[in-house]
Amino acid sequence: MAEPSFRSIHRELFIWFAARSDVVAVQYSDSTITVAPKHRMTEQGSDWPLTVTVRITEAELRDAWPELTQGARLLELNRNRDLSELGAFSLLSVHLDEAINSMREPGPNGYAYRDGSFQAA
Repeated sequence: MAEPSFRSIHRELFIWFAARSDVVAVQYSDSTITVAPKHRMTEQGSDWPLTVTVRITEAELRDAWPELTQGARLLELNRNRDLSELGAFSLLSVHLDEAINSMREPGPNGYAYRDGSFQAA
């Protein structure tokens, strides 16, 4: 059986994210996911947005895929074909949670989410 295309993996990622309780909207055609952060303000007291829209393009997923699947394999999730994909999606989900729900400014790893993308703070 042939490996799934990145287009199908990208589509499945959006289906997978749509099942999350904190996801407000998924627009596959625009590669965007709108998430409602758990917190309403940062540690410093500044307002946190009610929603944050994140864009994950097919090209970005393709670039990150080797590291995501390697992480899934290192977690010993590669027991069958679908589990490595699920592991990669899970790692991306954890990163998204940390980035969206971080109460720190700047966010994790010195990056802040500004104007629709992660930027070095």
